[in-house]
Amino acid sequence: MIELLLILSVLTLLNYIVFLSSVFKGLKSIEGKKPREIKHNFRAAIIVPFRNEVENLPAVVESLLNQNYPENSREIFFVNDNSNDGSLELLENHPSREKFKIFNVEKNDSATAQKKEAITEAINKTNSEIIFITDADCTHDKNWVVSVLKYFDPSTGFVAGPVLFYGEENTFGNLQKIEFAGIQIAAAGLIGTGKPTTCSAANIAFRKKAFEDVEGYADNSGLSSGDDELLMQKIASRTSYKVKFSHGKESVVRTKANKNVNAFINQRRRWASKSLHYKSKILILKLFLIFLFFLLIVIDFIAGLLGSFILLLTAVAMFVIKIRIEFSVLQKGLPLLYPNEKFNGFFLAEIIHIPYILIASVVGVLGNFEWKGRKLKR
Repeated sequence: MIELLLILSVLTLLNYIVFLSSVFKGLKSIEGKKPREIKHNFRAAIIVPFRNEVENLPAVVESLLNQNYPENSREIFFVNDNSNDGSLELLENHPSREKFKIFNVEKNDSATAQKKEAITEAINKTNSEIIFITDADCTHDKNWVVSVLKYFDPSTGFVAGPVLFYGEENTFGNLQKIEFAGIQIAAAGLIGTGKPTTCSAANIAFRKKAFEDVEGYADNSGLSSGDDELLMQKIASRTSYKVKFSHGKESVVRTKANKNVNAFINQRRRWASKSLHYKSKILILKLFLIFLFFLLIVIDFIAGLLGSFILLLTAVAMFVIKIRIEFSVLQKGLPLLYPNEKFNGFFLAEIIHIPYILIASVVGVLGNFEWKGRKLKR
């Protein structure tokens, strides 16, 4: 048994090193590609699905209305998904009500896919060439739209951008900030390698034609999550369009960190719930091997405490190598995606990283979750 654990540990460690090396290579590729200047004004639609966001809507309305992009070339949709906290009334009575559109999704008691229905309904109501999706708890640089549109040459169908958690300057807030930045860096690096895997629905844009070419969310409409990366993966694999990553200070979308640990775990459960629905079986296998690598660190460590010195050394070596290579990737990615932004808590985040990944992955794949006051099915 010890020999088997050693072999699996070494193989999964090598796989993780290869994975992070490819992320590092992808970041270098992104760094070397400069966006083009916009030669004409795309007609762009910004879609903001919302449910019970009365506290956050004033800020997102302001940041979108203040975009440095011609008003006659953009339209803003707020899509109300059965809010019951006064969100709709707030928008209806907004001083700049005439500058954006509001419509309501029909009441739906289904336990899946309400957000996708909201987005699809908005897309069906616009003739804009480029569709932006963001969340109602986000704020944006005044040049956000411009910075993302610069990546849309004729061959590009989907552009993802960085998202940054912000909140109180405390240990929990700092941990969320650097952990989520790491996810975004991995997403950018994989896009840079030509293997787009993940992205955040808080900051994506795509051609309406590309959305229509892959039939939108038709083949995963029964899945609550995945309105971002599953769509990106389909556009990358089923069309001739390229997927790109927009980076730099103006491309960053800021969103509030979770208020407590329960909300954090529930968010990660929702994200993990879509992993088994990836169309690429190879991708699922790669993610499983990463999960197995994390699991083996724990197993080897426990076996070491129970008397196997070689497995204890193996666990320590795996953990140290993990820290070192992840630190190198962060050193490359943080200034690229988040210029002049400060991050704290790396080593504490590394300690928590393994157990939280294991727990969130298992409960996300096996269980359901709650979002905006709804109990949703995977």
